[in-house]
Amino acid sequence: MHVLHLVPAIITAGLLVGCGNGTYGDPPTTPLANQYGNGTRLCEVADGAGSHPLGPAPWELLKLNPGIACPNPISPDRSFYATGLTLVAIDDHDETGDGATGNYYAQDTTCAGKPYSGITIFGPSFSPPDLRLANNDVIDVLGTVSEFVGPSNSHFRDCRTLPEAAGTISFRFDSNGQPQPTVVPLSDFMTYADARQWLGMLVKVENLTLTGNGATSSNRFTAPFTIGAADSEDAKISDELYDIQKDGPTLTSGTTFKSVTGIVTYFFGFHIAPRSPADFEQ
Repeated sequence: MHVLHLVPAIITAGLLVGCGNGTYGDPPTTPLANQYGNGTRLCEVADGAGSHPLGPAPWELLKLNPGIACPNPISPDRSFYATGLTLVAIDDHDETGDGATGNYYAQDTTCAGKPYSGITIFGPSFSPPDLRLANNDVIDVLGTVSEFVGPSNSHFRDCRTLPEAAGTISFRFDSNGQPQPTVVPLSDFMTYADARQWLGMLVKVENLTLTGNGATSSNRFTAPFTIGAADSEDAKISDELYDIQKDGPTLTSGTTFKSVTGIVTYFFGFHIAPRSPADFEQ
């Protein structure tokens, strides 16, 4: 099992100690130098082999041939502890009408837009249990990371996977303001390997032209911006985080946007999921 070496900050509790004059009181405490916690930053962690544990996908590491049947699970779960992650999006939009909500997208904004700074958190528990979070809150996460291979009746092609964290979210502090998106080259969506590094992160793609009309499939509304390479992931704009058909621009083939901002997600291909109409710039 690979362990993400993110060391939790230890805060001395206010224990009662005896003083020379027979009185009692709280000992002096030293505040944390870093309000985001003293753990290693998410973009910098490495496993025992010196590689990033959210980095190359297991099927690449195992050098599996495209088209083979993939094991499930494709790799062991990895322990996960991260401090000071900012919630860049909370999925409360049920685009399919069957309860497709609940993902939390968290990013280490202290990494200044470096790759592998984001993580998808699926079905978390909370500490305390009645914790209610808002976008841009800063959190800690303790649990595991697994590689989701897709629905049981239809796995992602060629052993593609989506790294997902599961576990407990605890609150650190309120929002410090809206995080700035990382500008990502459109060419990074040509291959799975290049696009994977931005999963779970808030990004901006500039000069994006749609290559097909927006359409609904399995109650999900998407519009493609396929790059056209041999290993193209048929990347799309998706309505995972808000109702684009109701409150967004018309998505038709040939439409060019000066920029599109959103969260990078994966489900049978990479998606950019805008959070509101303001994420489209024409």
